[in-house]
Amino acid sequence: MYYKGEHDTDSVPFVPFLIITLGLLVFTVIVGIECTQVEDVLAYKGGIFGSLMVYIFPPLMYVRLSRMMDDATDVEVNHVGHDYTNLSHEGSGDESVIMKTIQDMFSVKWRSYAFLFTWGVVTGLLGVTVTILQQSGAISK
Repeated sequence: MYYKGEHDTDSVPFVPFLIITLGLLVFTVIVGIECTQVEDVLAYKGGIFGSLMVYIFPPLMYVRLSRMMDDATDVEVNHVGHDYTNLSHEGSGDESVIMKTIQDMFSVKWRSYAFLFTWGVVTGLLGVTVTILQQSGAISK
């Protein structure tokens, strides 16, 4: 996303790659040192990734793949019926593919998927909020 299609995973310049890698490593080590109880990490993981995997990612993937199949004009289908010709990054100016997919999801055609997406965001935020309140002692476990 940062390079907007200029580089793939094998040709990213070394310095930005090193900065991102070291940043992630330092962040992970600090979180590992500060969070001494595994149950806290698992509570946040459940609140965040549970809603992502169940409610947010499936509608995003379905709408994106449906858009790609609708946009395909010259479809080449392999022996099991899957179209792999149009899976590359499409150039849509400065607008990212994910934002375009989310905008399309909130159209009339895919409104039920927009509901699932919104429900996932709300349940993820509620899960993290409840975890924070439980850890601070504001509500009991």
